[in-house]
Amino acid sequence: MTTYKNAFTLIELLVVIIIIAIIIALAIPKFLTGAEATRVAEAKRILGSIRESEVAYQSVTNSYTNSFNDLGLSDSLGLTQTSLQQATTKYWTINIHCTAPFATFTAEAVRNTATGYGALSGNICINPSGTVDGNHPYANSVS
Repeated sequence: MTTYKNAFTLIELLVVIIIIAIIIALAIPKFLTGAEATRVAEAKRILGSIRESEVAYQSVTNSYTNSFNDLGLSDSLGLTQTSLQQATTKYWTINIHCTAPFATFTAEAVRNTATGYGALSGNICINPSGTVDGNHPYANSVS
């Protein structure tokens, strides 16, 4: 009978495949969590730009606005404007709320498509002082 010493056995191949599967199973949740954190960072960047524009607008007009047209941000932030007070991205719906007599504002990002593993629903808000809040799990943890 001929024996081959230079080949892998079926058991050795199965062990390697199982080890690779375990490594992948451990890595996927971390990757997806990181992807959601990146999306939250995008929303915070957009909200920060809205806040800066609102503060600049208020310094000229002495009131805040609830209109993306007045701020002129839709194109520069890659937003698709759906109304005067609302715009969207792939993952977020951005709203601007002003209280009469336009003495303050809140910009809010609401998660659109929270589907799939690692995707989380919720909202993130910012006010004139720059305070970030919301019920999204990463609202206060990602810069």
